[in-house]
Amino acid sequence: MRGKDVDFAGFKEIIRQEIFERKETDARIKDENALIEKLAELTTVEFGVHLVQQQVERVYAEIKDNISQSGAKVSDYIESLGLDEE
Repeated sequence: MRGKDVDFAGFKEIIRQEIFERKETDARIKDENALIEKLAELTTVEFGVHLVQQQVERVYAEIKDNISQSGAKVSDYIESLGLDEE
């Protein structure tokens, strides 16, 4: 254990310290997540039309690539959804 001979009391201390450190880490993560959630509630982000369009095109291209790699036709997939390419 950590390169040392440890008796039972020493082993218990190592375990106690690891549990203590884990609880500290968990508490810090909980606090950080609460802060992030609060910031998200208070923050407003506006995306321009151009940015949204770029993201839509990127995701659509990725979907088309995935469909093509699976051996299916993109047009058949779109049609199966009852949609058109627009």
